[in-house]
Parts: sequence; structure tokens; C-alpha cells
Amino acid sequence: MFPSCCSKPADSGAKRSSIAKLLLGVFVVYTLHTVWLLYGFLNTKPCDGGRGEHCIASYLTARPRLQVNVSLPEETRTNGTLYAVVYVHKAGVSPLEDSREVHYAAQLTTYIAPTHTEGPRDMQKRQSPRSENPVSHWRPHLSITMMSEDFTFNKAGLPSDVRRYMRVSQDGRQMIYLPLLLVNELNFRVRDLMEISSSTVQLPLTVSYEGISLRGFRFWVHLQDVVYSLRQFGEASQKENVDEIKETLVGSNLYLLVLTCARHSSTAHL
Repeated sequence: MFPSCCSKPADSGAKRSSIAKLLLGVFVVYTLHTVWLLYGFLNTKPCDGGRGEHCIASYLTARPRLQVNVSLPEETRTNGTLYAVVYVHKAGVSPLEDSREVHYAAQLTTYIAPTHTEGPRDMQKRQSPRSENPVSHWRPHLSITMMSEDFTFNKAGLPSDVRRYMRVSQDGRQMIYLPLLLVNELNFRVRDLMEISSSTVQLPLTVSYEGISLRGFRFWVHLQDVVYSLRQFGEASQKENVDEIKETLVGSNLYLLVLTCARHSSTAHL
């Protein structure tokens, strides 16, 4: 009986050791998975046509002349919804007739409660929502971003965050992707909105353009996904909180933001 009594603590210790090893293994796998996602986010493998891989070349490799045309509305209806459609197409050809045009629609109006200043004593004007029905407001700034880097993708390893913005065209036996176009929503602030009244005739619209690298393009896509996820989970359900979240993301350290994006991608995959 004595030997059997002494064997029980050993079995219990072995079970605890097995559980600890299992948890350690799960943690190691999760860490390696996060590191792999971070590496794939920062280093996109280019396609090597010499190895027989199916490559998608950039339309910008041939240095085409690009022209961005934005139609600025002169007047708007009260509480109407307006969109700006940004076209990238061949110069001298109508975008409706260009088979290789790329377009992106951005909403220029949004519905929020009217704002007013709290008092003349404030050195800075602080906006607070009135208890009124939401009315249409105008977005005066439109920031257009396009990937200007000549990068050849591997068709088998095309990143999912790039795929949804990509339009592929067939040029003989070669597959080419048209310019990757994106409207930067992180540069948009709710406090910059202009209330639209029935007497509004002309509305100013400032259009800016920026060409960025593939890494920068994917970076902005992930940041916008983070803002969208926070709004879906209720962290930014109120429009007055959106500006604070955007400023926090844009003004934070680059490496910290990359880790945040990697963690966001890891959670989405798991």
C-alpha cells in the first residue's frame, strides 16, 4: 500500500507539467503566427517570371500619363446625398469609354446634428451637438491616395487587403493590374464638416493627391479597417469620438501601429 500512496503526487505533478507544456506550446504557436503575419505585412514577395510564376505587372510600369478628374458640384439639395467619383483614366479618353479606367466613389455628405459654439469666452471654439434633427453636412476635403510603386505581384500570393482594391486587365498573355486607388478617410475630420442650408449655392472642395509605396498603401488600408472595426464594436459609435480615434492612430508611433495592425490581422484570421 505504501508504494501506491507515494505514486499519486507524482501523477498529479505530471499532469500539471503536461498542461503547462500545452499552454506554452499554444502561446509559442500564436506568437509565431503573429510574427509571420507581421513579416508578410512588411515584406511582400515580388513575382519572378523567370521561374514560371503567373505575374501581374503594374500598369504604371510603362509610365502612362495619368489624369485625375473630379466633378465639383455647384449646388446641392437640402439633406441630399452627394458622391464624388474619382476617375483615373487615359488622357484624352472619356472615362466612360476607357476599358482600363479605375474609379472610386466617396461620399461628400453626411447626416449629423447641427453644431454651435458654447460661448464667446472660449479662446478656442468647441463644437457641441444640439438636440435637433440631423441635417446634411458637406465634406470640404478629399484626399486621394494611389500606389505609385512599380511592384509585380505573385498571383498565388496576392495579399487579401490589396486584392479588394485591385482591378486586373489582360494585355495579350500578360496580366496587369490597374492603379490601386484609395480615398484616405483618416485625413477626414468631423469637425471640418460644413452645414448645408437651403440657401447654399456653391460648396468648396479641396482635392489633394498623394502617391505612396505598396507598404504605405497596405498600412493605410489596415488603419482604416481598424477604425471601421472600432465603430462596429461601439468604440466609436458617436461621430464626435471618431476624430479622436483617427488622430490617435495617425499621430502614434509607426512601429506601434504596425504591431496593432498585425494583431488586428491575427485576430481576424484566428
